[in-house]
Amino acid sequence: MYDSGQGVEKDLAAAAKWFEAAARQKIPEAEYALAGCYADGDGVPQNMVEAYRWASLAAAHGHPEAVALKGLWKRS
Repeated sequence: MYDSGQGVEKDLAAAAKWFEAAARQKIPEAEYALAGCYADGDGVPQNMVEAYRWASLAAAHGHPEAVALKGLWKRS
């Protein structure tokens, strides 16, 4: 909700906080969303290492977009 401003004022820092709370519970959608936050610097300082870490966890937990993204990284 905070990510899109749906029903609340848009707050990317709050969105990242909630994504992280859910990601720590191994929820693939949250892990992938948090990876995007770190990749883009949305609500957290931009950090590509953290982005890769969370995207890798999302892929390991079966998130389809993260799995596809990880496949692209292997080809690079």
